[in-house]
Amino acid sequence: MRGILAARSLVPRARMNLSTSSRNSMQNRVYEKQKAFQEPNNIPIHLKGGVIDRILYTTTMVAAAGGTVWTFYEIFKASFPQPKQD
Repeated sequence: MRGILAARSLVPRARMNLSTSSRNSMQNRVYEKQKAFQEPNNIPIHLKGGVIDRILYTTTMVAAAGGTVWTFYEIFKASFPQPKQD
């Protein structure tokens, strides 16, 4: 019973510390991002985010190409009999 009462006494304190209002005023930059992404400049949408998007895209393409080459190598290697090891 004492444990329940102790837990209940913590509830008002937890409610006091949590707040949904923002303490720091943050600037809404959604409109700026929309303008940048909707600009007709012949850049694909997956690269309009800047340098970070280009790095992520290139890394993903290199990993996909490397995985494809590795898969073909493993299939080629598996298609021939392996020498027996004694």
